[in-house]
Amino acid sequence: MGKNAKEHRKKVAARNQKVKAAQNAYQKLMNEQMQKYLENLRESAMKQQQEETVENNNTTGFTMQ
Repeated sequence: MGKNAKEHRKKVAARNQKVKAAQNAYQKLMNEQMQKYLENLRESAMKQQQEETVENNNTTGFTMQ
C-alpha cells in the first residue's frame, strides 16, 4: 500500500469517526426530546383524567371520601 493510500484511509477513518460522533449526538438529543415530550404527555393525561373524575363525581351527586 502506497503513501497516498495510507493517507486516504486515515482521512476516511477520521471522517467516518466525525460522522459517527455527530449521529450519536443527534440520537442522544432526539432521545432526550422524546422523553420530555412523553413526560409532558403523561402529565397532561393525568390532569385530564383527574378533571374527568372530579367532573363525574360532581354530576352524580356522590362524593369521594
